Amino acid sequence: MLDIGLPKLDGYALMHALRKGPNDTSADVDRSRHEDEIIHGLDAGADDYLTKPFSFPELVARLQSITRRHREEATERSGSTML
Repeated sequence: MLDIGLPKLDGYALMHALRKGPNDTSADVDRSRHEDEIIHGLDAGADDYLTKPFSFPELVARLQSITRRHREEATERSGSTML
């Protein structure tokens, strides 16, 4: 989870830095913002965007969805099957 309203660092800049490197870190962005800022977050590389306030069950479901997708992609890359 990445809050774009970080006190000393712009969350969008952090997202760009994460996406530049050779990693497959999942990122959910959260903040109560306008539609153009949601689009900016997704364009910056966020896998999802959750606005505040949010429900905990929704957060868990979104994180499970992202991690499931990454597990499936890793399985496809390795050529093995998940049991």
